Amino acid sequence: MEEIKIKHITKIEGHAKLKVKFDRKTKKVKVCSLDVFESPRYFESMIKGRSYKEVPYLAGRICGICNVAHLIGSTLAVEKALGIEVSEQTRALRELLVLGALFHSHVLHLYFLALPDYLGYSSALDMKGKDSNHVKRCLRIKEVGNEIVRSVGGRSIHPVTSVIGGFTRLPGHGELKKLKNKLLNVRKDAEKTVELFKTLNFPEVEVKELLALNQGSFLEGNVASLSGVVFEPEEYKKYLKEKIVSRSTAKHVTFKGKSFMVGPLARVNVRNMLNGVKKNVFYANLARAMEVTQCIDRCIEILDKLEIKNERIKKPKKLSGEGISITEAPRGLLIHHYKIRRGKVTYVNIIPPTTMNVKNMEDAIKQFIPKIINLSNERIRNEIEKLIRAYDPCFSCSAHFLELELVKK
Repeated sequence: MEEIKIKHITKIEGHAKLKVKFDRKTKKVKVCSLDVFESPRYFESMIKGRSYKEVPYLAGRICGICNVAHLIGSTLAVEKALGIEVSEQTRALRELLVLGALFHSHVLHLYFLALPDYLGYSSALDMKGKDSNHVKRCLRIKEVGNEIVRSVGGRSIHPVTSVIGGFTRLPGHGELKKLKNKLLNVRKDAEKTVELFKTLNFPEVEVKELLALNQGSFLEGNVASLSGVVFEPEEYKKYLKEKIVSRSTAKHVTFKGKSFMVGPLARVNVRNMLNGVKKNVFYANLARAMEVTQCIDRCIEILDKLEIKNERIKKPKKLSGEGISITEAPRGLLIHHYKIRRGKVTYVNIIPPTTMNVKNMEDAIKQFIPKIINLSNERIRNEIEKLIRAYDPCFSCSAHFLELELVKK
């Protein structure tokens, strides 16, 4: 029996470690334990008892990378609870925010975390010659994503203008025109990104179940599985089960008792936008590249139709209620669930995408090891890390939800 330990998985957001025990002769994996040791951050406990007005600002601080996804997801859930219906203009601006943040996150992962693995570099900073052009392409696309969030949200990280009921500041016509031109300028860079990732040689690790929103939107729709199950956001507890794992600060989430994958690969499969993308964990990177192009096209479409006019922020129709939103963050489905009574939050449940993916990562590693078992231990380590990075995990998000209870005897 051999054992491989990866004490610190590199080129991911957050901290996790892996322990695998396997038998080379039988090709059986006896132990596969992916443990998240990111410090628990108790965000649910921090939000509970606060005014509904504070929820998006607190939830958005769960992560600096996924901040826009948490900001908008929490806002939508609060608005559902309090009966707030926003205008089409607000919906469009929120979608711009989410799309800009999403393709900004995607290109950073693709070029700085994933691509070096396939080109033989330890880091994107080591890329030389023609390969250095990949880094420049990434930065051009990334900057436009940043600019969208900055123009619409007031600043590129943790935007401040998006609030419950609308926006405190609206972008001007000139700003939006500049955004469109910049998007058009990087459209070819996005296409080259897809072509680049089509040329990469991906190992085969098939994922059996995928979940995503089914309407092509990142902000609304029902959840659909590849196996054909469809459910509304309000039914999520009927289908998704959370379980505390003593060895990890991230829970495990199952669908119908089994692991599943969320994220770009799930979206392109569930929404029938395959274009050659297989149900292979490693193809998540190609799906991610495809989404960069799709996001840029959708942003251009929104800007073509958007005519900014001054609007008042919508007020709550009531101060008590329950609201659930399921949106698509860069890494997959994101759930925000709140109960509010007399303006104060009485119940909070937040399930980020990486929490949903952790158990599937373990199952994928178990499936992958027999295929690479004849490699050296060092090569096996590298291949396993490459597999984990295909999920683009955000372990900081996954470790926020454990509640702290002190009992004095």
